[in-house]
Amino acid sequence: MDTGELREMLDAVKVAQHAPREDNAAHQKTWSNMHALAEARFLPALDFFVSCLDDDRWEWRINALRCIGFHYRFPADGAIAEKIRRMLLTDVGGFGQVRMAAASVLGGRSTWPDLALETALKTDPDEDVRRVAFAALLTIGGIPYKVVRAEVQKTKVGESQPT
Repeated sequence: MDTGELREMLDAVKVAQHAPREDNAAHQKTWSNMHALAEARFLPALDFFVSCLDDDRWEWRINALRCIGFHYRFPADGAIAEKIRRMLLTDVGGFGQVRMAAASVLGGRSTWPDLALETALKTDPDEDVRRVAFAALLTIGGIPYKVVRAEVQKTKVGESQPT
């Protein structure tokens, strides 16, 4: 896609954000456009995605988190990472899904030690959020992927507690 097409796509997503609730087809088109912008690493979209982290609707926050966290690079000690850490510790949307996404993003973008991940591991009320924070801490601690998966599986079946 050329820059003009990406700008048009970003404009359409911005319009959709301010529109009343979309029907399912329009909803899917919006998310598809967001992910296409992120996959293209279109920098003007990054600012928009960061602004979506403050949206009242958890669906917009989680999709923005995924777009930012899995497609863009940002400093582990910068403003974007700090915003994601705050979301990990305070977001109440999506039955823990936003916090899980935040923990997952930090697992791929943060550095050891990450105190927000540690806090989530120790205090989050949702078991799945604690499990994702555990996996994220193991990952940024340099533990190989297969070992991380095995340790997380042990927590799922009750063989160990994530600590």
